[in-house]
Amino acid sequence: MILGMNEVEVKARLKNKEEVIRLLKDRGVSFNKAITQIDTVYSPVNEPVPTPRGSNVLRIREQDGVNIFTLKQPRENQLDCLEYETVFTDKDQMEKIILTLGFHPRTRVSKTRQKAKYNDLEICLDEVEELGSYIEVEKITSEEPLKVQEELMSFLLELGVSKEDQVFDGYDVLLLKKAGKIF
Repeated sequence: MILGMNEVEVKARLKNKEEVIRLLKDRGVSFNKAITQIDTVYSPVNEPVPTPRGSNVLRIREQDGVNIFTLKQPRENQLDCLEYETVFTDKDQMEKIILTLGFHPRTRVSKTRQKAKYNDLEICLDEVEELGSYIEVEKITSEEPLKVQEELMSFLLELGVSKEDQVFDGYDVLLLKKAGKIF
C-alpha cells in the first residue's frame, strides 16, 4: 500500500447474490476464479473484542499454499484500518512470534472468495463458513474514510443491497457474536 493511503471498505450480507452478480456483469465486471482463504485472527491477551481503535489485530492467512501475515489497526471503525501485510514461509515460527508478542488466537475464518475490479474499487464476493454470503467493496484512498464508506455503500445500494444488510464488523467478530462469545 502507498504511504498515506488507506484501505477503506464496506461489507454487507447478500440476500440476493445472483441478482447482484447479474447487475455487476451488466457493468462489465467479471470475477476471478474462486479461492479458499483460511484466516487465523490474533488479538492481544485481555483485549476487548471488537478491537479498540488504535490497537492491533494480527492475521495469518493461508491461500493457495501461500502464507500471508497481516497487521490491521482499526481507525474510525473496524472496516477502516491501517494495514500492512507480507508473505512468509514458516508458519510455525510466525505463530511462535505472534504468541511471544502477547497475542492469542481469537478465531478462525474459512471462506471462499471471488474478486473483481471495477474502476478504482475491489469487489469481493465471499461465502463464509457458518455465516453465509457477503459482499465487500474496498477502495485504497487518502480521502476521509467515513465519506468513502458512504460512497461505497451508495454503490452497493445501486446493486440492490439493502442498508439494513450493511455489516460493521469483520468476519472474526461476526463469528464470535454468532457463537455468543461477545454481544
